[in-house]
Amino acid sequence: MRYNAPFILWESVVYLGTAAEPVLPIFLLLELATRLTALMLFLFNIIAVAVLSCFVGRWIL
Repeated sequence: MRYNAPFILWESVVYLGTAAEPVLPIFLLLELATRLTALMLFLFNIIAVAVLSCFVGRWIL
């Protein structure tokens, strides 16, 4: 089952998510653009929960 993201190809979503997961915490550790990095991590986690909820069929909170 593929996740259909609006305005972006699903392959791009996979690569961006895979790259964001290990890179963003390193940016926080190195104190590079900390507010922007923290915001991107926050949004990454919200999207991850939303996608997982689509597969499970109910909201996971």
